[in-house]
Amino acid sequence: MYLTELQKSKGDGARETQEEAAAAANPVAAAATEETKKEEAKEKGGSSEAAEWKEGDHCAAVFTEDGVKYEATVASVAEDGGGRKYAIVRFLG
Repeated sequence: MYLTELQKSKGDGARETQEEAAAAANPVAAAATEETKKEEAKEKGGSSEAAEWKEGDHCAAVFTEDGVKYEATVASVAEDGGGRKYAIVRFLG
């Protein structure tokens, strides 16, 4: 997903709802979510500008399988052969 396609997160409420649903379905993933919360508490931020997205930022991204926007975390940022930056995101739900 290109960085210009990422959107600001809808905030803690949206993340908490998705995290609760995910934790109920997968308790092992819930432990990883708690670690993400600790990291977020150390470093808040995020921007809709492509150059400012970085690993660990919370965002909202469209899941290509169903075309619906979900809360996510930027897992990594890279650049394609044409110089456009893109992100690999991890959906929270």
